Amino acid sequence: MTPVFPAYSRIFFSTIVSDVVPRLQRDIRDIERYFLSVNNGDHNYAPSKREQTAIHEAAHTVVATMIHRGIVQEVFISDTAVDVNEIDMYDELNITVHGITGGVRFHKMQTTVFENGLIAYSGFFAECENLFRCGVVLEPHLPQLRSQAAHDIDRFQELLVSEGLSEGEIYSVVFDIGGSLKHDFDNGVWQVVRTIADALLERGHLTGDDVLELLPGFP
Repeated sequence: MTPVFPAYSRIFFSTIVSDVVPRLQRDIRDIERYFLSVNNGDHNYAPSKREQTAIHEAAHTVVATMIHRGIVQEVFISDTAVDVNEIDMYDELNITVHGITGGVRFHKMQTTVFENGLIAYSGFFAECENLFRCGVVLEPHLPQLRSQAAHDIDRFQELLVSEGLSEGEIYSVVFDIGGSLKHDFDNGVWQVVRTIADALLERGHLTGDDVLELLPGFP
């Protein structure tokens, strides 16, 4: 697969995989320059933490549904952090220093390594996308966004390492993931993410059936 936006994918990879491949160059200023070069969104609007959490969990939900319709069992967001002892209940999480503020639980269905990567990185990617579309400068926020997505991203990185992939092979996988997500978001998926995020902001919790009702015929 050839990424649609290779410059973005390269820096996206450098940011989220720096813990596993520390020798690769990390230049987070390029991600800001990329977004500014294609920015056609609104300006001067800073989304709330609750909105960012909803976007994060909605992206996991939508990308997973795009891969296997019906895979989502439930998704939630919370204004207050949930006890981290519940961490094993959920497959994808949004974690702050105080605890879990959102999560998605999936039914067990077979997925490929690449599909797992799309789901794992989608929350982080969507939060970046939302900030960019609001006209927010990304660079100061990237370390915190990466930290909040650590549960999702680190598990996938560990999977790639356990599979015996070389640095170059890991780079190639995540390079493709970044390009694929950007392509999907620019071709209709972002609007679907917003649909689920708006429902989460209103209700706080969605069952798998709720997700399917909100997304008739998707993908």
